[in-house]
Amino acid sequence: MSDLIGMVKEAAQLAGKLEQRDLQAMVLDLQSIIMEKMEEWRKTKQENQDLIAALQFSGSLELEQQWYWALDEKGNKNGPYCVPCWDKFQRRARLFQVGRQRYRCPSCDNGFRGKDADPDPQIIVRG
Repeated sequence: MSDLIGMVKEAAQLAGKLEQRDLQAMVLDLQSIIMEKMEEWRKTKQENQDLIAALQFSGSLELEQQWYWALDEKGNKNGPYCVPCWDKFQRRARLFQVGRQRYRCPSCDNGFRGKDADPDPQIIVRG
């Protein structure tokens, strides 16, 4: 792609030396189009990388009670993560612990309670 830009710049310089205004304008238009396409390509490449990362993350998820754990290559757990946030929006929302087997999502504000959770009347559990 940089070779193409170099060629367009060289053509613009040559057109300037030849003093052909129409050719100069066309080369500048071409240069502008190339820059726009390069930006589109960069954005598409980033979106592709984001989708690959989301797919890999999704494949590593394990549902346990009411939350997800992400497993690394060695099987170590990372998380827990909010099930509704991931399932609905593919948002990696890490839950924070508010008691024994009690978690809250900072993103959607849902609360989650495991089967061995401490009773706590001050925590409203929605999930």
